[in-house]
Amino acid sequence: MVLTLTRHTLRILFFTLLVPLFSCEETRWMFDCLDCNSIEPTNGYVELKIDPGFIPSNVIKVYEGNIEDNILIGTYTANNEVFNLNLTLNRKYTFTATYSKDGALYTAIDSTLPRVRDMEDKCDDVCFQVYDNKCDLRLR
Repeated sequence: MVLTLTRHTLRILFFTLLVPLFSCEETRWMFDCLDCNSIEPTNGYVELKIDPGFIPSNVIKVYEGNIEDNILIGTYTANNEVFNLNLTLNRKYTFTATYSKDGALYTAIDSTLPRVRDMEDKCDDVCFQVYDNKCDLRLR
């Protein structure tokens, strides 16, 4: 009985330790130092994934803060599946993509707070990385 409990506990511990390796999030210990900025950036690109079936008939709106704040920064039309915007870091942004299909309008909403972190402990030189800079505006 004690041996079975130990095997079960070890199995759970083993799978718990494997989860970060296969997660979709970028972790600090799996970082490429070639992606470094030697100077701390104040602006960075936010990558928006757009539904490819609706290009270029979709409209992308960018809001600073929450959508309820109604601070519209800009309106864009995407020509590719990935749309990049250069925005100020350490501010929250909300993005909407409106798609039209068979006379009905569909809106996808996502938000992020792009930030910068010091990765000097992982690289030999001064290194800054922009993270939390991806949003998915595809229809599900």
